[in-house]
Amino acid sequence: MDPIVPTQIETDDQNEIAIIIDGQRFRLWKGAEIKLSMDSIDTFSFGGPFQSDVPDYRLIFQPLSFKKVSAYIGGEIFFNGNMTVTTPAVDPDQRTFSVSGYSLPGVLNDCPHPVEAYPLEYNKVNLNAIASRSAGFFGVTILFEGNPGAVFDRVKADSSEKVLSFLNKLAHERNLITTNSLDGSLKFYSPTISAPVTSIRQGSAPYISASPNYNAQNFFSSITGLAPTNSIKNAERFTLVNPFLSTVIRPFVFQVQDAKSADLQSAVRSKMGRMFGDAISFNLTVQGWRDQFGQLWKPNTIINFQSDDAMVYNETQLLIRSVSFKREDSDIASFNLVLPESYQGKIPGSLPWLV
Repeated sequence: MDPIVPTQIETDDQNEIAIIIDGQRFRLWKGAEIKLSMDSIDTFSFGGPFQSDVPDYRLIFQPLSFKKVSAYIGGEIFFNGNMTVTTPAVDPDQRTFSVSGYSLPGVLNDCPHPVEAYPLEYNKVNLNAIASRSAGFFGVTILFEGNPGAVFDRVKADSSEKVLSFLNKLAHERNLITTNSLDGSLKFYSPTISAPVTSIRQGSAPYISASPNYNAQNFFSSITGLAPTNSIKNAERFTLVNPFLSTVIRPFVFQVQDAKSADLQSAVRSKMGRMFGDAISFNLTVQGWRDQFGQLWKPNTIINFQSDDAMVYNETQLLIRSVSFKREDSDIASFNLVLPESYQGKIPGSLPWLV
């Protein structure tokens, strides 16, 4: 952690959201949201009264300045990144502003490789080495939790391809996903699935509402991976069949960047798992930011969930892919839930509406 960004700050309220911009703490804000995700970059947004005649406000809330921002819940750091959007709003009754931003590795989602990185080709190195060099040009460090996997014989980024998109494709071939750590590193890891932390059922607190997201266009009858070769016809291949779509022909074929036989199978299994996450997810809103043990909700956590209106007819284990802490009139948490197999490279044993 950057020494100028403390991991904890003093507070008397376990649910206080404190926002520090360039070392200055702000409390007078309205409508705050912090979104934490297990497979994307964390984001924040908040608003408050805008005092255009105060020099500090003019300095701190400069548009397009990418000011450093850290956010805390109950005195514990939950976000460390950059301010990206500053928008004032004036009406006859009040002057306000809104601010949003992302964690430090978010820049990798905006930019392709700089010219200093050319040529964009990597030979006989593993993902850690590739990511460290690619992200290093932006001052972003790399954190691996676990094994970075086998070396890549030869991979090449496109000149217009965003850095994070390039690294994500390679990570998926090694059955890894990316997010950010609190110190602003880009983190590569393979999620570990633990026991459910709680059960949430429609009609019982803290349940507020739930809705499904079913994306049929991302649901395929089979997935085939092709190893790199000069001849697609003679390429080594590996196919997995979706047992839940046996009456419709909807194949998906992709070519991996670099793979030996075992790596090819791993890439296809990873793609199959992510297919279920892309096609089947649920939005859940609950009252409060903490579970029954007083712990803040976190991504990469299993809950038992049941909601007839969301077509989850019996209690089903689902994984919190992301959680947003929101404060408007009250404190609510919004989850995006997926099947745990989505990040395990596995085919689910059943689907929520079939249980």
